[in-house]
Amino acid sequence: MKRPGHIEIIGLRCHAFHGCLPEEAVIGTEYVVNLSIRTDFAPSIATDALEDTVDYVLLHDIVRSELIIRSQLIEHVAGRIIARLFKEEPRIEWLRIELLKKNPPIGGDIANVAVILEESRSR
Repeated sequence: MKRPGHIEIIGLRCHAFHGCLPEEAVIGTEYVVNLSIRTDFAPSIATDALEDTVDYVLLHDIVRSELIIRSQLIEHVAGRIIARLFKEEPRIEWLRIELLKKNPPIGGDIANVAVILEESRSR
């Protein structure tokens, strides 16, 4: 019997250099990622073995490695993260990513801008 559940990474922080302005490539800013993935917990519940679940260390490593690759748009970064997660972890059935850019340079007093994407694995 399937046991659907979620694994979440909340508040993954990284300094990166995304943005359309030249100074963003030099100065950078802080980014925060919240990630939720849905998978079947039945195998890991039965075996208590790491190889029977989605390893959140792998999730963290994929997100961080994609975050440090410069892009102009955070939508592009979030899309790359999604593609790589689905490619490298076949047990992910669905995911939601929220990518926040802290203190965006838009001439206003704004704490964050964010993109939120949700996607299901196409079968």
